[in-house]
Parts: sequence; structure tokens; C-alpha cells
Amino acid sequence: MVKYKIVNIGDKKLPCRFGMAALRKYSKETNTTLAQLSEIGTNMTLDNAMVLVWCGLSDGARVKGVPFSYSVDDIADLLDGNLDCLEQVFAVLESQMSHYDEDNGKKQKAAK
Repeated sequence: MVKYKIVNIGDKKLPCRFGMAALRKYSKETNTTLAQLSEIGTNMTLDNAMVLVWCGLSDGARVKGVPFSYSVDDIADLLDGNLDCLEQVFAVLESQMSHYDEDNGKKQKAAK
């Protein structure tokens, strides 16, 4: 299981995780297909970026076992004046997506 990472957004320290549950939620909220998930972040709308951040923070809270009551608008408000925090969240996404790629490569090599 992919662990969550803590990101600092303004004065909040929030768990963030991009596991399958977060990606499923993002896919559902944005009507993104499985094939399109591999290109996540490319030509992304601002709304989709906010939904992605919300999904990652929501999944992080779920895995950590803490309540999460933020809306997408709440997350956007937290990011006002803190856009560098967006980079933190996308760094978590990148590291955790590469973790899936590494796992898939190991499984494919083992299957040969």
C-alpha cells in the first residue's frame, strides 16, 4: 500500500495520497477514462487540477484515519497565495505514480 505524505498548505498540514481510491474518485469526478489517467497533468484544466488535489488530500485523510470535510472550493481557497503548495501535491502524485510503474515493472519481470 502506498503511504500518505504530509503537505503544508498555508497553515494546514494535510495527509496526501494518490492511491487507486484517489484515482478512482478523480476519474469519477472528471469523467476521465482509465487510458486518460496515464496523461494526468497534461493539458489539465484548473478545475481538474483542484479536483485532483482534493482527491489526493481526501484519500490521504482516509488512509490516515482522520476526518476530511473540505470541498474543492475549500482547497482552492487554501491554495490562494500558496501556489507553491500545489507543487508539493503534484510531487506526491509523481512519486506515487512512479511507485506504481516500478511495481508493475517488477511484476512483469517476475511473470516472465
